[in-house]
Amino acid sequence: MTLATASSSGTPWASPVYYCMDENNNFYFASSPKSRHMKNIESNNAASFAIFDSTAPEGKGCGVQGMGTVKKLNNLELLIGMKYYISTFLKMKPSMYKEKGFYRLYKLTPVKFYVTDNDSDVDKRIQVKLNA
Repeated sequence: MTLATASSSGTPWASPVYYCMDENNNFYFASSPKSRHMKNIESNNAASFAIFDSTAPEGKGCGVQGMGTVKKLNNLELLIGMKYYISTFLKMKPSMYKEKGFYRLYKLTPVKFYVTDNDSDVDKRIQVKLNA
């Protein structure tokens, strides 16, 4: 997923992040709190995202786009998030996401979600109704 954030002054930044989803279309990802995109989130938790297959031929790709808010997970929320965030790259234990750990676990909750309309003759998106 490409995660797009902006600083408090509005300077944009896009970052690729590995993600997992839950049944309510929330995205979970791990990142360093020292990274530029997470420093942006500290002052402005609004983010947008895009997920797509970059190997698809022009005009044949499927993708999703959206916007939402990002929250760092702590305590019980962290344990819940770890049920969804599955990684073979990172050792999955709560301590790696706490004070002395390099990473933190985050949850992106979409407020708007769009999918590619592959039946359209023009580049068009369809808004998906999200679970309330």
